[in-house]
Amino acid sequence: MKIKSVYQGFTDLVDIGRHALFIEVDMKGAYQTNADLVEQAKHFHMIVIKGDEPFNQKTEISDFAKKYFKQNPFGHIQIITNGTIRPIGLNSQKSITYITQVNLKNSGIDYSKRVDEKALKWFKDAGAYFVFRCDDEDALDEVSLIVSAVEIRKPQVFIIPTGENVTDFCMKVKVRKFNITFEVGSTIWGDTNDEEGRTPGESEAITY
Repeated sequence: MKIKSVYQGFTDLVDIGRHALFIEVDMKGAYQTNADLVEQAKHFHMIVIKGDEPFNQKTEISDFAKKYFKQNPFGHIQIITNGTIRPIGLNSQKSITYITQVNLKNSGIDYSKRVDEKALKWFKDAGAYFVFRCDDEDALDEVSLIVSAVEIRKPQVFIIPTGENVTDFCMKVKVRKFNITFEVGSTIWGDTNDEEGRTPGESEAITY
């Protein structure tokens, strides 16, 4: 698998505050065998795979998951994805949580490159959580359209408020019966990420 770094930290967004080993993937990163990654990961109950869209390396991700669960059958993997690429070979894995961060029009990315309804339906059926960054009511309207088109259950939907008046905005989210979440690392420690992008709550294990 091509990765940027491996480090310890705490989960964010949905299942907040759990100690985990983070594997940050990057197609331009250095290659490391899954056997070596599993050797580092096998003693951690929670693994988080994030970074440059993980499912660009979907064959490697599938192979890693199978090897990891063989070594640690009680472990759990959380994969943070933009929801545009379906995984392969993971349908039978029940101990994987998908956190699908769907880009909205406020990202400046063309719709065709950020929303794939077929892929999103696969993630929905797999019980994924859907996280949207919203700065105004127009963004919430777009979330509602995507939720309706893909038939996502509202308990699966989490909104990160990014506007100025968070209290009023949260009331608008409440009316729509979506969930609220925050990026806890930046909330607790502020924008104090180091040069590798880690907050003070994340300690380096190995960097490539």
